[in-house]
This record gives sequence, C-alpha cells and structure tokens, in this order.
Amino acid sequence: REYRTYFHIGQHWGLNESTVYRIIRVYRKYFN
Repeated sequence: REYRTYFHIGQHWGLNESTVYRIIRVYRKYFN
C-alpha cells in the first residue's frame, strides 16, 4: 500500500522510485 503511494509520488514528480523512497525515509526520520 505504501509502496504504491511512493510510486505515484514518483510519477507525479518525475522522479524514480528509489529516489522517492530515500526522500520519504529521510522525511519520516525527522517527522516521525
């Protein structure tokens, strides 16, 4: 479920999935 969200974000931003995943991981580290 979460991975689909990352994929959609990546498509929307024109980024690749691993890049989005890395961004999300950093984001969660600071905002969790």
